[in-house]
Amino acid sequence: MQRASIKECSTYTVQLCKAEKETVKQIQDEYRERTGNYLSIPRTIKQIIKEWKTTK
Repeated sequence: MQRASIKECSTYTVQLCKAEKETVKQIQDEYRERTGNYLSIPRTIKQIIKEWKTTK
């Protein structure tokens, strides 16, 4: 297995963060359209991954 360089890793992390923010915003917008309420999503992707790994 090839190891990714630090630059590649940080670029990938930034892309993941952007994707996460966009997804969260999309979910919040859809929720607001359907219910008229604002949905706050305080959980981070790390917490979600940790939970997913422990429930597997």
